[in-house]
Amino acid sequence: MFIWILSKIKPRWCAWMQIVLVATMNIIEFFAVPDLLLFGRVNVILAAIFIVVIYFNAFNNDKSTLRA
Repeated sequence: MFIWILSKIKPRWCAWMQIVLVATMNIIEFFAVPDLLLFGRVNVILAAIFIVVIYFNAFNNDKSTLRA
């Protein structure tokens, strides 16, 4: 993922993959091991904020040259 981000190849696909991976990881952790999360079940809120940041950075940045 790191190399994909730096290469800027298909950045919107990369953003979607990040969103899916973060959401999936947090949903699994929420139900399977909430006691291991840094902020417990509240970690889902932080993940949602991170997903919104990824989305706005990749899709709503008017000055961006990123086009899929």
